[in-house]
Amino acid sequence: MSVALVVNVGSSITVQARDPKIVAVGTSGPAGPPNSLSIGTVTTGAAGSSAAATITGTAPTQTLNLTIPTGATGATGATGATGATGPKGDTGATGATGATGPQGPTGPQGPTGATGATGATGAQGDWSAAQPNRTWSSSTTLANGDAGKLILVDSSTAISVTTSLALSVGQRIDFLITSSTVPTISAGSSVTLNGTPTTKFRTQYSAATLICVASNSYVLVGDLAAS
Repeated sequence: MSVALVVNVGSSITVQARDPKIVAVGTSGPAGPPNSLSIGTVTTGAAGSSAAATITGTAPTQTLNLTIPTGATGATGATGATGATGPKGDTGATGATGATGPQGPTGPQGPTGATGATGATGAQGDWSAAQPNRTWSSSTTLANGDAGKLILVDSSTAISVTTSLALSVGQRIDFLITSSTVPTISAGSSVTLNGTPTTKFRTQYSAATLICVASNSYVLVGDLAAS
């Protein structure tokens, strides 16, 4: 049995003659080709995992594959300086109209406006037509149809203004006393009759007007008695 001992160039070995196993020492063989190692895949591993490296292929052409774990998140850096203001963006589309809000309180009254121009003068009234009239007697009463009429009172029968006389505000009845005995005029139930100084006709040939000023409320104006 023989044993071959390979020694690299530049190395030395001491062989003792008493070792019976060594019978010959050969010289170093020629240097092999240089190994070519290229980077293959580089994979990012999970945070906290171990780094790993594998070599694939056969010398002299081999590939180094690496697995590098994700590093821990670093501390937040200092806030940088504010950048310059960017250009103004385009105006967005108008949104939908919202619901109507509640009505606000009434504002103060504004100043009175300027007086308008005077209107044209109306046509002159016709005084040629006689005022409608009728004679007062003991058998008659005041009625709505008497509005605007002249009542010729030639009777001493008292005149009573009642709720059945439902004149509108502003309507009127004129009286002319022709009787030598002056009749009285008074308000019935639920009717108001006022006059100054009284609500009595003064004497024969006195004239007075009964004017409606509100519902069932009248004023007598004209030649009235002092008391």
